[in-house]
Amino acid sequence: MALGAVVVDSGGNRVEAEPVDVRVTGAPPPSSKQIVYEMPSPGAMLVEKLPHVIRVTSGPRPWCNLSTLDFQVVRFSVDDAPIGECATPRVEIRMANCIPGSNALVPVPVPLWEMSFVPPPGSGGTTASIRTEAIDRNGATVTGEVLLVRIVPDGAPLVTIAKPS
Repeated sequence: MALGAVVVDSGGNRVEAEPVDVRVTGAPPPSSKQIVYEMPSPGAMLVEKLPHVIRVTSGPRPWCNLSTLDFQVVRFSVDDAPIGECATPRVEIRMANCIPGSNALVPVPVPLWEMSFVPPPGSGGTTASIRTEAIDRNGATVTGEVLLVRIVPDGAPLVTIAKPS
């Protein structure tokens, strides 16, 4: 596609710019990657006013084909409010069965994108929806499933003495 511009000033002078060729492409194909939550687990209880790690990786077990280049960036939000983004994953070495027909475990690098979240004071007794969205290495958007967690108040535990009665 060629783009051009013509300008006419208040004095009637006309200036025409050289056309510029612009390559127009469609949307990137859907991503083959998926967002897998490692922490917290669905239905987990997060204590208000204490930090909790939200951790995702770019695929399910056995993690054999994951790469730090799978996602350019991962964005985290809680109750649709952005809490941050992570562009550089931490790498953890884990043992996995990646050899078909064998029970041998081999060390594999697992990229982990993480963000810390502190439930605000007064949020105890509510639920929170955690969402993640990533941009993969080809520019396609990957949307993670919504993860629901409970927020509990920070208080002393209730202790009941049953014996001696």
